[in-house]
Amino acid sequence: MNRFWHTGPAAAFAVFNRTPKFLVDNALAPATWLSSAVLLGTCERQPQLAINVVREEVRNDLGGDLVIAEPYVGQKVQIRLELNRFNQVAIERVQAEFSGARTGLTGVSDVLTLSTFPDVLGNSVGILLYYPDVNNRHEEGVFVPMATIREYQPSKIGNRTAAIGIAFSSNTGFSSYNGRCVSFDFVKYPNGTNLDAALSATICDPNA
Repeated sequence: MNRFWHTGPAAAFAVFNRTPKFLVDNALAPATWLSSAVLLGTCERQPQLAINVVREEVRNDLGGDLVIAEPYVGQKVQIRLELNRFNQVAIERVQAEFSGARTGLTGVSDVLTLSTFPDVLGNSVGILLYYPDVNNRHEEGVFVPMATIREYQPSKIGNRTAAIGIAFSSNTGFSSYNGRCVSFDFVKYPNGTNLDAALSATICDPNA
């Protein structure tokens, strides 16, 4: 088994004009929302994808402060991207419309709309990471149906090169699947999901 995967540049998409509930309910059926995916940019290097396992610390009177059990609760994901080619209009839209304040202007916050719930429109945006190297990729993509923007900064500033660094973290989605209630923060699409054909029109569209 290969220790390192050389996937080439990854592409990052934001899914606009879909409610958080719709993206959560259809996270396992990407064909239902791929037409709303807009290319944010491409990564020169592999995106940093950190998956944190969440466990609840259980204590009782016998154990005192000692943790006697750590049952599994779920997983949270953090994404850090460095986009060397990017769609400035789409990135500014993510900043303005999905920061949680919903004022339409970045850097301006309305106290009446702060601290919104994760499923409130305007707090989260769907983020899709797509790996176009069909020969060497470990998976076709990763989708975060409710991603909140954490950080935005220019990087590689110079006369000839420039890039944008963006960080996202996940909110937890709740839905039903095969008659069961499920919760998740991200979905990995294994090879064979056929995202290539579904995304080809969006990737090639200069207005995306």
